[in-house]
Amino acid sequence: MLDPADLPPDDILDYVAIDTDKTGHLRVRVVEGKKHLRAVQEYLTRLRARHQGRVGDFEFTTLDVIARLRQDTTTAGDESVINPVQQKMLGYIRHSASLGASDLHMTPGRDNTDFTYVEARVHGELEVLDILRKEEGLELLGATYSGMTDV
Repeated sequence: MLDPADLPPDDILDYVAIDTDKTGHLRVRVVEGKKHLRAVQEYLTRLRARHQGRVGDFEFTTLDVIARLRQDTTTAGDESVINPVQQKMLGYIRHSASLGASDLHMTPGRDNTDFTYVEARVHGELEVLDILRKEEGLELLGATYSGMTDV
């Protein structure tokens, strides 16, 4: 399973698909016509730096292929009724659990910034799992609370 920090941000989610193969290497597909976008380039650079040697050549494709991959991913398995935002939140929860965290913190706009800090308390200390745009953090929190009504 991918770490939530490895997933494409919401603003490029329609242009990039990522998964892992059996050997643990990352397979990254990018919409040919969107590969020049700054957000796409920054994400791909960050992914390569974070996973040196595990990211192969990028595969360039079309928008409909990425949409089909996303649809197949969201309809497969037990979590077929969970939207991508809820999936991302579940990823943070799973990652926190794998670290042995006692709790998970999401702080939108901390220190009067435009960022949301996602942190897990491990052995009494807060570890930063991810830093998101403030709006994305608010969306994750909203999805979490609205998703609780389905449980």
